[in-house]
This record gives sequence, structure tokens and C-alpha cells, in this order.
Amino acid sequence: MTDLTVVPSDLRSTADQVVAQATAAVDQVIATTLAVATAAQSWGDDELGQAFAGVYLTPAAETMEAVQQVAFQIADVAERLRSSADGYDATEESNVVESDTVAGEVAP
Repeated sequence: MTDLTVVPSDLRSTADQVVAQATAAVDQVIATTLAVATAAQSWGDDELGQAFAGVYLTPAAETMEAVQQVAFQIADVAERLRSSADGYDATEESNVVESDTVAGEVAP
């Protein structure tokens, strides 16, 4: 049998780290998208400038949308990690109270 150890503080720490990484990714994509959009303005309004800009703007916009979706999903995972930690703590506390109650009933 495999030993299983759950450390609620580790779950909470992991949740925080996951959120921090997702936030960093979103920030980087926003910065990149803004840089590309700013550069696109210098390519001109003519057909050639618009075509050139589209080669950069379309992937940047698609990446931004994808990263935003991932960020929402990561936030959900982080919340579930925290919820698992809270549930584990509550179960352990309940078990201790129940154990103390049973021990008190058995003690002479």
C-alpha cells in the first residue's frame, strides 16, 4: 500500500504559485500584444501595411484570447486546491473532536 500524505499548507502554496505563474503569463502576453499593436500603427494604413500588420496582430490576438482562457482555468484549479486544503483541515479537525469524544466515553 502506498502512503498518502496530504499537507494543506502545501496545497495552498501550490495554488498561490499557480496563480502567480498565470498572472505572469497574462502580463507578458498583454505586453507583447500592446507592443505588436503599437508597431502595427507604424506599418501604414495602406493595403500592404494592413497585410503586414495582420501577420502579427492576428496571432497576438489569438494568443491573448487563449491565455485569458487558461488564466480563468488556472484560477479555478487554484481555488479547488485551496478548497481541498480547507476540506482536509475540516475533516481532520472533526476526526480529532470525534476521537476525543470517544476516548472520553471509554476512559474510566
